[in-house]
Amino acid sequence: MKIFKLIIIICLFGGFTNKSLAQDTIHWRPNYKLKWEDYKGKPDSASKHMAITSYFLTYNYSLTDTSFHFNVFCYFEKKTSWKKIIVDSLLLQHEQGHFDIGQLYARKLKKAFASYKPVRETIDKDLKNIFDTINNERALMDSQYDKETNFSRNRKNQRLWADKIKSLLCTTTP
Repeated sequence: MKIFKLIIIICLFGGFTNKSLAQDTIHWRPNYKLKWEDYKGKPDSASKHMAITSYFLTYNYSLTDTSFHFNVFCYFEKKTSWKKIIVDSLLLQHEQGHFDIGQLYARKLKKAFASYKPVRETIDKDLKNIFDTINNERALMDSQYDKETNFSRNRKNQRLWADKIKSLLCTTTP
């Protein structure tokens, strides 16, 4: 059985063990909302941002002569997520929105992988291409989110985006 694991970190490339992964990450789940205490990274004093949410998508797969199985996950990384000061709950809601957008695209990736017909000779490249396409879409949505909410400062648009993200999470298959 061939097993391939690719870990893509949105803001950072790095390696880690399963133990450190469990201690340093929060797996996205519907009933968990990020707390300021989850942000363990050292703030970038030169950054204009008040907080950074570092999340990443992972996938792994196995391919045999008779089956193709895969898993897709969205994780928040504590040690690279940071805050300068705790400003208000709206900023935290904004940061949660980024993590939720990651989950939306993890679901989209899962759906794309489910419709993929594996070709042994090209599976690594094919899955990476699918991932890259969906990850580029995710980056565009994250960027649009920041622009339209002005990083949570536009309270009206922040509320609209929060509703939009919540609706999308309710209408997409986990």
